[in-house]
Amino acid sequence: MMPHTPLPVQLSSAEACLPSISAAPSRSPLSTSLTHRRPDLHHSSSSIADVVHYASGPTLLPSRIAEAVSDVAVAARASLRAASFLVDVSLESVRFTTSFALDLTRKVLVGAATTDATFIQSKAMVEGYSARGVAIIHQNVAFVEFLVQASINLMQSSFRVSASIADESIKVFDELFGDNETSRALAAFIATVQHEFSKTKCAATGGGLTTFATFARAMTTFAFVQTATYKRTARDFNTKTLFDDALMPFPFRPLADNLQHFVRYASASYGSNFLNFLGLGESFLFENNEQAHANEWAFANHANISVEDVLLSSYTDDVGVSLRCSKMAPIVNFVAVDRERQAVVLACRGTLGMSDLLVDLTADYQDVKLGCGEGFVHRGMYAAAHRLSAATGTVASVLRQALEAHPTYGLVVVGHSLGGGIAILVGALWSCRSSNFGTAFVTSHSSGLPPGRPIHVFAYGPPPTADPILAKSMVGLVTTVIHHFDCIPMLSMGAVLDLRDISELLAACKGSSTEILCKTAEESYGPSEDWLWSLIKTLRAHAQNEKLYPPGTVYLTMSARRVVLRACEDVVGRFSE
Repeated sequence: MMPHTPLPVQLSSAEACLPSISAAPSRSPLSTSLTHRRPDLHHSSSSIADVVHYASGPTLLPSRIAEAVSDVAVAARASLRAASFLVDVSLESVRFTTSFALDLTRKVLVGAATTDATFIQSKAMVEGYSARGVAIIHQNVAFVEFLVQASINLMQSSFRVSASIADESIKVFDELFGDNETSRALAAFIATVQHEFSKTKCAATGGGLTTFATFARAMTTFAFVQTATYKRTARDFNTKTLFDDALMPFPFRPLADNLQHFVRYASASYGSNFLNFLGLGESFLFENNEQAHANEWAFANHANISVEDVLLSSYTDDVGVSLRCSKMAPIVNFVAVDRERQAVVLACRGTLGMSDLLVDLTADYQDVKLGCGEGFVHRGMYAAAHRLSAATGTVASVLRQALEAHPTYGLVVVGHSLGGGIAILVGALWSCRSSNFGTAFVTSHSSGLPPGRPIHVFAYGPPPTADPILAKSMVGLVTTVIHHFDCIPMLSMGAVLDLRDISELLAACKGSSTEILCKTAEESYGPSEDWLWSLIKTLRAHAQNEKLYPPGTVYLTMSARRVVLRACEDVVGRFSE
């Protein structure tokens, strides 16, 4: 982090009431609680059940009520599926019966129209009227059939959409209040927030609304101070603009080319509806068919590969089999073969569901021992990565078969946001350092994949994932790309608790927020600039909780007239707050 030596400036009454930097505690109470708690979080990674301990603990509702909610949800979802099946069968029966009846009607009318009328002397006139009658019959019957079929399709589609929405709503309700991992994870998060913020003086002396208002005012004050001192803070960021485009050892392409190429996999993993909503790439109007799921068509189209090269998708991997949501849904993923880059690609989707959100919120620290080093990582993401990378799982099995079928190919793991964080930890679980020249990491024997294959991770805008030492040890394995103004890569548990400590510090000084806001609101800071700089350094000195950081080689992107890529050499200083 940046040095925290105060400048020799005259302090006002607002700043004088803040503890000086020299008097700042070396460790906050929260940091101490984390240190005492972390040994309890250290589990062997040999068993998924041992690692996924966000599933332990009580549910959001009392256990008996939660079990009843889950039982009712299972019964409701089973009834919906049965009703959906019966309606589909009924509508298909109506479709067949209607088609048969109209076809029979058509034949009868055509036969009547073409019957030889011997009482009419002009045979040519009979044939003319018969041809016109047959044409009119065909047109009217076809029009009626079209209307009937369209109505049946509309009813069928409407019922399927309604049933799907109802099923998803029941599933979400069960995840929130039922007897499952999701409910336990949510309850654990709420308990953590209540426990940590109940330690503050504001919570002890005031009610909920008073505490919220006090912290909101303090946080607003700190945000204004950050904004006022940003340019001066940015001078200490050690970044370097990249002008050359060096080749990567794997995939053997220029860095910018690989970043641009694999970001399409990360965005394609969100599915056709999300791509359409954001207007990414071309318009995707694919439908499910016997060959592939609609999202597989969209993924292949956006990643510019053949749909036959999409080997696995979460949308077709045991979808809809279980009625009971006992476990949190795994991260949505795709496995594909990239023949241009000679790589098998595992793409992980970011946060787009309840389970994804709760993985984000399971933000305690997990002690780990990986092929690249030891340290602590984001607990929820590690549990999700461990579940995804299990040697006996479907993903590992498909990857193993693909790599065996392509002996010269390596493995690329990509993801955006939460998917980027999980991709980082999956890559770390599957890799070990290489003694070969040029390739820093290869697949390990313990991964269950063909060993010795080059492996690399591309993470786009991931949350903070690992402690500073472990994050640095992933250089050569992970390439992280973050937008200059993205705040997600800074939001670890330690950073949030730093904000709590800073807010409590500001809230303890009555009247300081008003004076600070007045200083920051001045059009020209002038003499106040040094005062604000000294103030923010004082506040930063009290931000001493352990934090997580983006791992590997980190690049920042900025957009002006063109996209600029800058290498971030001081990751700790840049992403500490």
